[in-house]
This record gives sequence, C-alpha cells and structure tokens, in this order.
Amino acid sequence: MGDHRLRGDPRGGPRRLGPGPRGRERGRGVGAVIATFERVGSLIRLSPRVEGEAKVVSALSARLRASDVAVHERALRELLPEVRRWVGALVRGADGEDVSQEALTAVAAALHRYEGRSSLRSLARTITVRTAMKALKRRRRHPRGETDVELENPGADPERLAMQRDTVDRVRGHMQRLTPQRRVALLLCVVEGLSPTEAAREVGCSALAMRGRLHQARAQLRVWLEEDEALRARLEGGA
Repeated sequence: MGDHRLRGDPRGGPRRLGPGPRGRERGRGVGAVIATFERVGSLIRLSPRVEGEAKVVSALSARLRASDVAVHERALRELLPEVRRWVGALVRGADGEDVSQEALTAVAAALHRYEGRSSLRSLARTITVRTAMKALKRRRRHPRGETDVELENPGADPERLAMQRDTVDRVRGHMQRLTPQRRVALLLCVVEGLSPTEAAREVGCSALAMRGRLHQARAQLRVWLEEDEALRARLEGGA
C-alpha cells in the first residue's frame, strides 16, 4: 500500500490524499528499474549477487513468471548459443542437436518459474548439464554412430581447415573417453570457471567428489594428449 497522508478537511474531518513523498519515490524507483531492464545488454548474466542488479533481477523474474512473451523470447535467444556450447562440450556426434533441443525445452519451461535466486545463465547451465548427463547415460545403454565435427569457415585454406578439424576432433575425442562425470567436472570448473563447490551444487554432489573428478579428469586427459604424438607435434608446432 502507498504511503498515504491524512490531512485536515476544512469541513471538519480528515480527508485522504494521494501517495506521499515516500510513495512517489518508490514509484519512481520501480520505473527506473524497468527502464534499466529495457536497456541492459544481457538479461541472462544479470545476477542478484551483483550490487545494483538485484532490483533488475527481481523485475526480470516478475515478467518471466507473468509469461511476458517478449522477455521470454529474448532470454531464450540469448541462451540458445550457450546451451549449444555446453552440450557440444559434453555430447559428441549426432546426438548433440537433439540434446540441445531437449535442454532448451527444459530451460524454456523453467523460465516461467524463475525466482531470481541466480542468473538465468546459471539456471540454464544447471538444467543443460543435467540433461546432457541423462543423455550420456542413455547413450551408454544404446550406443549410436558419431559424426565428425564440422568447422564452418568457408574462406579458410582447405588444407589448414582440414588440420584444424582433425585437431578439434582429436581433442574432443580424448575428452569423450572420460566418464560423463569427469567430463562435466572439466566443463564446469575449467571452461566455466566455477569452483569445485559451486560445480558440485549444480550437479548435486559433494565438493570433495567434484574435486576428485576434476583431478582425475585432468590427469587422465594429460596422459592421453601426451600419448597422441600427432596431436602433440601439431600443438607444439602451432599448426
């Protein structure tokens, strides 16, 4: 309720006026938040933990929960390349696009329940990683053929492009040899820069377990990369 003031009525009784100074100030504050929300460069990176962004996150949450179509679509547009990148680091081959669509569908459904406790990017990453882990478990039970990774750079030298494609394919191939849990540990802690404690919260394990997975993933990947003589020579030669 607004900060209404009661003043003397010349006819002898109190009369109710509009909002007082504090009510008007709150109204201006809400307007400023919405204006900031409209101008912000990236919705998905707004965080309630960052000073000055909490009110904007609250406004974002309210509009998503109210099924604001424009805001919902903008958030999904920003999240789409992120979801594809996360899935690409975890799922190789023909399954990647299917898992991306599955994850994006789950993210879209979650936007209507967004409470603003974290950034949208963090929420989407948690959903995507868990969706990818489920897909990897399904694929272990029902393996499918894999397709090569294609690099889109039509203007590049064909020979150099072929070498780049082979390098990427070799590195990803070694990463795919890791268990899904260790692969996720690398993605969250190395690629995304989360601490083991933060990464553990995202996947629902202990921080100790996450540290162990990360250590094992790094050690195993280092061995495989060193054993790959062609890849080592190419990386050392700057090809």
